[in-house]
Order: sequence, then C-alpha cells, then structure tokens
Amino acid sequence: MTRQERRDPQQQCDPETTISRRTLVHGLAAVAGYPHLTVPMGMVKGLPVGLSFIGPKWSEARLLSLGYAYEQARGPFPAPKFYRSIEESPEIAPHLRPAH
Repeated sequence: MTRQERRDPQQQCDPETTISRRTLVHGLAAVAGYPHLTVPMGMVKGLPVGLSFIGPKWSEARLLSLGYAYEQARGPFPAPKFYRSIEESPEIAPHLRPAH
C-alpha cells in the first residue's frame, strides 16, 4: 500500500470491498452481542448515508438516547425522492456517465 492510498482510503475501495467492510463491522457487533444503531446522517451525491453507534453489552438505552440526541441536533432529514431509475436522479446521473 502506498502512502497516498493510506491517506485516501476511499480512492482504493471498490464497492464490493466497501460493502464487505460495512457488513463486517455490523456483523461483528451482532455476533459479539454488542448493540448497534444506525441513524440517517446526511446525503452524499444524492444518496443517504448513516452514522452508526456501537456500544458495550446492555447499552441499548444509552445508544437510543445518543441516536435521538443526534437526530434532534441534525434537524430535519430531506424528504425522499422517488425515481423510476437511479439514472433519473440529477445528483447521480452525472456520475454515471462514462469518463472521456
């Protein structure tokens, strides 16, 4: 791994690797018996992203209060937009065009 790759891990991640990393974190918490809560965090290029809280065993009440406090501080989340296809989304469509 080069120094640049260590600085910017998003450039080196393909979608399958990113998905498996997310699954690994969530899966490990579940297998270990640790509570896990994900709340809507915001939008990136028109797609929703979440913020995960993972706590020690028996900390469900604390995680729920943290998630609730975060959502109150974040404010209203944008209303969903429904498209027949992802290509119709003005935020996504430019990123789907082939590079020249």
